[in-house]
Amino acid sequence: MPGGISLLLFAGCMVTGTGGKALGADCWMIGGRIVMKTTAENILVRSLGGFCMSQGSRRLELKWPSEKGRAIFSALLCPMDEYLHWDRLCRVIGNGAPDAEVRQDLNHELRLLAEMFREVVGCNLVVVSNCGVWLDPGIVTVDARLFRDAACNGFAAMAQGDDKRAVRLFREAGLLYRGPFLPEDAGKIIHETRVELAELMEVVADALSREYRSSCRPLSTRKFAAAPSRIAALTT
Repeated sequence: MPGGISLLLFAGCMVTGTGGKALGADCWMIGGRIVMKTTAENILVRSLGGFCMSQGSRRLELKWPSEKGRAIFSALLCPMDEYLHWDRLCRVIGNGAPDAEVRQDLNHELRLLAEMFREVVGCNLVVVSNCGVWLDPGIVTVDARLFRDAACNGFAAMAQGDDKRAVRLFREAGLLYRGPFLPEDAGKIIHETRVELAELMEVVADALSREYRSSCRPLSTRKFAAAPSRIAALTT
């Protein structure tokens, strides 16, 4: 990855430039989250500015089992939630309220995705539980989540008066944001995420431009334009 954000593979676990701390033989603390090590080589998903998946130095060529399967996976890349509830995923592939038939269709598509990933990367990347579905964070790293974490951590640092750390995190976020979220995809969840991440990038860019224009003035005393309510709440 470009600039100051390095990605290192350590015992199958990806450590980011924002700081990875070893907690023991089986897990690391990354970005405030505990991530279990895995024997599978980490998967990096690029979703900002275009879709791409890689495993180590190898770019993955995926043959999606169906358009629905691709839509489900794209929705799981959205970084706003830790997981997607079954009802929301059912709406990704269905036109109305989720029912037994749509849920059965969703289960079928998830099985096809699991088979595809086992064939391509040697393991399933999708975690399924009673509460919902998500991508295994011990295997999959998504640039959109790294971007959002860096930006939001930057606002948290700014609120604490740590301008130096805030600027560093904003710069990392700027390097990660290569363009709109999944520009080739459609759907309500994708569109909402695309808009929110673009707004977040606007605020990050505004923070950095103000930092360059008046470096002697603390970031925490400045007001930022175009801040969505979720982001503005982080600065108060």
